[in-house]
Amino acid sequence: MAETTPRRWPPSGCPSEMLVERGCRIIATSTPGDVFLTVSARLHNLGLRKTTAHLQVFDIATKAAQWMLRDIRRHEPLHLFAAYRKRDSTSYNTDRIADEIGRRYRATIRSRFTLNSSVFGGLCSHLANTISSWLQKMTAAEKKGQLRRYQECSMFFVTFGKHKEKTLKELGRDTIFGYAFLQPTQAQCETTLRYLDALLSDLPEEAVLREEAEAYRVPSGRRRGDVLGSMRPETWRRLRLLTQRDLDRMGQMDEIRKVAHDFLRFTPPNFPEMRSGVLAPTRREDLREVSLQALRDYGALPNSADEEEAAGYLTANERALFRALQQRAYAATNTPRYITLQWDRGDGAVKPRDVALLYEPATGQYRLLAHILHTESRHRRPLVVRGDLVDVNNPHIHLGSRERPSIANLYELEFSGRQRQLLDRARREAALWKDKGQFSGAVRSAKLQAHYDAEKDAWWFEVMLAVGFKPQRYRTPQHVVGVHINPKLGWFISIMGLDGNVVEQFQLDELRIAQLLTNDNPSYQAGLRRTQRTAKERSHRYADAITALCDQYDALCAVENMSYRRAEPGPQQLQGQADNSRTVFQHLTYTLPLIDLPAPLDSKGVAPRRDCGACGYRHEKSPVKDGVFRCEHCGRCAPVAVNAACEVARRALWTLAAKKPPRPKKAKTDVHNLAQM
Repeated sequence: MAETTPRRWPPSGCPSEMLVERGCRIIATSTPGDVFLTVSARLHNLGLRKTTAHLQVFDIATKAAQWMLRDIRRHEPLHLFAAYRKRDSTSYNTDRIADEIGRRYRATIRSRFTLNSSVFGGLCSHLANTISSWLQKMTAAEKKGQLRRYQECSMFFVTFGKHKEKTLKELGRDTIFGYAFLQPTQAQCETTLRYLDALLSDLPEEAVLREEAEAYRVPSGRRRGDVLGSMRPETWRRLRLLTQRDLDRMGQMDEIRKVAHDFLRFTPPNFPEMRSGVLAPTRREDLREVSLQALRDYGALPNSADEEEAAGYLTANERALFRALQQRAYAATNTPRYITLQWDRGDGAVKPRDVALLYEPATGQYRLLAHILHTESRHRRPLVVRGDLVDVNNPHIHLGSRERPSIANLYELEFSGRQRQLLDRARREAALWKDKGQFSGAVRSAKLQAHYDAEKDAWWFEVMLAVGFKPQRYRTPQHVVGVHINPKLGWFISIMGLDGNVVEQFQLDELRIAQLLTNDNPSYQAGLRRTQRTAKERSHRYADAITALCDQYDALCAVENMSYRRAEPGPQQLQGQADNSRTVFQHLTYTLPLIDLPAPLDSKGVAPRRDCGACGYRHEKSPVKDGVFRCEHCGRCAPVAVNAACEVARRALWTLAAKKPPRPKKAKTDVHNLAQM
């Protein structure tokens, strides 16, 4: 019997292969844009003196930021930074806000805190980013009327109950939530009254209803969820009076329910605050020991106040207050959280400020030069340079072996092999940043974070460098990869040739991801539970797997946009916030150009249950039955998720076909030469 080849669906809804190939050639001849990503490294083996010095700088910067935020909040930030709002937008100019904060507080901070000027500049940028985000949220809420409605609801007076004549803003959110969602409705009150009347009645015609009433659960109140059949008749009578009372004032309850709903729908974000480490390490250890000793002394007290030896000891209420006091005292001695130190430039080797990434050719190691200490710091030491160090941003700048007075420190860096590859590439491309007279370099900015290791009881520091790359060219795409995301089922891939025929399609599960990433034990990686990986790790694994797939097929990637799903879905809609598709898309915007492939396409407006991935026909009603998509136009049958992935890839082909070669620029006419002709 002759072998039958699998049927290949004719790409009736795909563009001409000639137009698609033309779009691929246009992409191959286009100039790639710059790519920026973050490279993290750990400062290697800092001594006790350097650790103490750095913690002091972190503590001073955190206290300065705390003081500045407190002062800005007193001066009404919405009016203070109103001039920096962008026209016809709710966003603000963050750079100008940072400049305004610097001008406003530079003299005050420099006189009160021993803070390095470059650290202060990064501190202003950090605060500007935080304040700008708060300003945008408040401005958007004011524009939509949410802020005004919140203020109106907060002044609403409660007209019944124990909170009578109190406004909503005086009550806690738990109480307001009870008014919004836990108060009984009119239908619930009427149903409860009907069942209670049946239980309290002796009429024989109520016997059938009495059986239903005994199994009925109270929908609200203190006995919420209790079965009526488990209660005594006295309880039924009392419950009937309460239900009748609620039914009589149902108009007032409906009014406060609506206001409570509106109040909880939007809550203005609090102005940014931060907690500083106000305790020295030695003082913190002393207070922790005192707190633990007090808890041990409390545990030795008698348990019963009736015992003869317990006379004069604490009462039960005093014990609870004492326990709460000790818990708060212990919490106050916990490890402080420090603000992130930030430098906006990476040219510290050229000018005595900011940070610089240095490379030692003799050993192949990278060093970090950071101007972090103040000129009056008692931890300041001469900067000792051993060997020849080259600035990555400025290859013509060399730091020779000698000792020089400086407020900077030189650090060794620890990072993974992947991070080293990125830094090596940035160093090789450093000359490309200077070929057109640009002052910027590959290393743009840096952030230094302090972390506390509870197991080792020690601090360690991590630097995050914003590194730029310049891809030279794009590879000519030979395929397109369509990515469909279903929050319930997972990720689905469809690989399509330029002629529109499907090459491969599958679900991107953990086993396939492990195989694409060439993990040592794919079956073990596939068996890990979802909770054993962080959300950041999962998003990076998805992005790396899709990048490896595009690299294998020389493919252009298109990812479905999930914005059509609502944050609060209806009965037949999916939750749109359950996936990390946008995070993965952001990762792909720099992982794909790093392997000389164009950035991913954002495919919007896809209807997975109505669009056919073969012919592109959109049905008025969903032709899906038992999870299978059956097109009424071309007759194709495929699982819904697979069909949606094909639709994303098909739209990517049309995007390629729509590309047109750039128009040649007209030569500028020299008016002076024309006049002399």
